[in-house]
Amino acid sequence: MSEIGTLSLERLNNGAHFLFISNVLARAETDANVKSKLSVQIVSLKAVNGFRNLPVENMAKTAKVLTQHIKDYAIDPKM
Repeated sequence: MSEIGTLSLERLNNGAHFLFISNVLARAETDANVKSKLSVQIVSLKAVNGFRNLPVENMAKTAKVLTQHIKDYAIDPKM
């Protein structure tokens, strides 16, 4: 398998980005080592709901948008 050196995710369209992330998550579920390294990121996905009621308007708005993306793409942050 070839290793990808760099990948500019901000240049991908939404569909390609979602497909890339879906493939990465599928691979991560099969690899226990990667899954253990991703536990911190998964915990941060679970913590997004706590940021929705912050008094800082920008952070609260961003958390609401991220929460909606998690719902729209049916991302399940369980581990």
